[in-house]
Amino acid sequence: MVGSPWRLRALRPGSVDMSNRDSRYHLLDMSNADSASPEGGCRGAVSGEHSLRYEKRTERARDLVAALHLPHPLTAELLHRHMEGLRGKTIVIRPASTRLVESGVCGLWIEVAGENFERIHHAPTDSAVHRQQFINHEFGHMILRHEKELLPIERVALLAPLIPLDAIAYALSRSSFTDDQEALAEAIGDRLALIMLEDEADAAKGPQTGFGRVL
Repeated sequence: MVGSPWRLRALRPGSVDMSNRDSRYHLLDMSNADSASPEGGCRGAVSGEHSLRYEKRTERARDLVAALHLPHPLTAELLHRHMEGLRGKTIVIRPASTRLVESGVCGLWIEVAGENFERIHHAPTDSAVHRQQFINHEFGHMILRHEKELLPIERVALLAPLIPLDAIAYALSRSSFTDDQEALAEAIGDRLALIMLEDEADAAKGPQTGFGRVL
């Protein structure tokens, strides 16, 4: 897809690094590309207006995620099951086709007519961190209840052999979103990642009492 908003780019300030400094990349929406230099770094100091928008977006993402009443400690599997409960249907998560990845798509939420489940296809990766970042971004769109549109035949062809070439499929049309909508989905994905990271750290500490950790 020309001009696809899903690309791997260097981490921007404020993005959640789930691997705790080891990860070099994060899924970014291309609507935020103007905040980075061509080399992937920041152009300079962030303007007050941009910073305020970021803070409001982060606060909105925090409120939306809090309203989900997520289970704790939150894991990738528990989040997946919780989202299925919210959607009222199974969500099948699988690697994307080679052609889809070559087109620049790192994650796609799709629904095929005749199937009683939804799909998330993500770029193949050996990193569980990156895989979850792709998935969290699509969960962000689900939480925002963004509408899917009918895919033209040439887009369906990119999904082969994952779905039949004559399938009637619906997916998000990023071109119909505003920059703020796409950025909010990203912020929700970051918030989910942060909760999982914090819960993992708390679980590693073990149960706490007034006398310290229980051995």
